[in-house]
Amino acid sequence: MTFRLSRTLGVRLAILVALYAVFAVLAPGSRGAPGLYGVLIGLGFVGLVALGVGLTMIAANSTSRSGPWWRSGRCSGRRPRAKGSSRRC
Repeated sequence: MTFRLSRTLGVRLAILVALYAVFAVLAPGSRGAPGLYGVLIGLGFVGLVALGVGLTMIAANSTSRSGPWWRSGRCSGRRPRAKGSSRRC
């Protein structure tokens, strides 16, 4: 069984290695295993935050019956504008 590295994964790994090399040159305290450990721990938290934001966006959009808030005629909880009114909100 052979393992093939996809092109996108290869590019991501190359960027990861390049960024770590730049940080190792600019901040000498980030060299070695402790520095790499800190970078990898930070990436995990960034991924969790991105997952939470994405799920919140999906949940907020799916609970609205009339679609997203910008199409519902509401502006920040205010009353809908009158017909023929030129004011946005």
